[in-house]
Amino acid sequence: MSEAVKIWLISMFSSELEETEQNIKNYEQWRLGCNNPEEIPAYDEALENFREYQEVLTNCLKQVEEGTFNV
Repeated sequence: MSEAVKIWLISMFSSELEETEQNIKNYEQWRLGCNNPEEIPAYDEALENFREYQEVLTNCLKQVEEGTFNV
């Protein structure tokens, strides 16, 4: 992979990770402030999905930085 593509991917994955981390913080707060117990499972599911996405992004970023990322 060219150095330019590597830089773009690092930037993209890093930016997406920052956004995902903020989404996790937001959903955690919204869950805590939820007044309807029936809505809590929806927040839990969203948080689970965001954390899984965060893990995938982290692994992709690590692979790009190590030069082992394949498309």
